[in-house]
Amino acid sequence: MASFWGGIFGALRNRIPLIEAAGGLVYGVGLWLIGDELMMPVLKLSPPSTEFPWQNHARAAANHVTYGATLEATHNLLRNQWQQKLSSQS
Repeated sequence: MASFWGGIFGALRNRIPLIEAAGGLVYGVGLWLIGDELMMPVLKLSPPSTEFPWQNHARAAANHVTYGATLEATHNLLRNQWQQKLSSQS
């Protein structure tokens, strides 16, 4: 699933200014809120969010923020390498 959502990030990053400006952090928080907190319980893939202690929610949020920041860093690294390759061919 992480690869799928990483691809979605790549597709949306330059189209939605808030995602680009926040360095992937908004994207990570969005995945946490929509995925973990809302959709998992709705789809009955996990118990309701209220059945978990706040520490579980905080850890999951931190993990998703880290995921978003990692997506941004990877995107920037690959973009820079691609631009260098293109400029060296000119």
